[in-house]
Amino acid sequence: MSDVERKQVLVQNTALKGYDVTEKQLLNEWPRGAYTTARTVGLDKILEFELHVGRLVESARLMIEADKATVPDALTDAAMFRPYLVRSVASALSHFHNKWPECGTERRITCLLCWGQDAEAPGDDWPPAMQIFSHVHLLPDRPKPPIRVDIRGAPRSNAKAKDTQWVKDRKILEATQGSDVNEILLKDEDGYILEGCQTNFFAVLNGRLYTAGEGVLE
Repeated sequence: MSDVERKQVLVQNTALKGYDVTEKQLLNEWPRGAYTTARTVGLDKILEFELHVGRLVESARLMIEADKATVPDALTDAAMFRPYLVRSVASALSHFHNKWPECGTERRITCLLCWGQDAEAPGDDWPPAMQIFSHVHLLPDRPKPPIRVDIRGAPRSNAKAKDTQWVKDRKILEATQGSDVNEILLKDEDGYILEGCQTNFFAVLNGRLYTAGEGVLE
């Protein structure tokens, strides 16, 4: 087990779930939901936190519309949802710090938002049928150049929603990924690059930045 996996914590809403669930298990084995991945700055601040609030709410809204589901208002209203996410992430970071108070490495935070019949019973002060699972572990090191990629994946069905179903769907691509390949890039039917399985993609040519305008997570 790597040091990243040795130091990890999972919180359900604000309650400690344990220290043995990996980020990969959370996204693959927990109920389907919207998710986002963030990082700390200075150990106790979240980089672009408002972006992650909006991403979770917008992803949930798109998935709910597609499924024609009935959900609490807090799931689709960023102002209502934000306090619950703050509480869940703060609880996860606090549990991590209390467990490893001497750890000075920045944290990686993955938040999974679930709803509907698959959601476990919430606490008394939590909206019914809404769950936030916040997972914290050490921020991994950046890969060292040169970075190698494969270009061979098809676009996601609902690219604007960060849906855990995609984590399951991309396993077919990842199963054939070479050990020396850092990322698999998805392309459209005309062969234009869209995004990576887990990353955004852009190119800088002659001082201009190029990236896909549609068919990607925004």
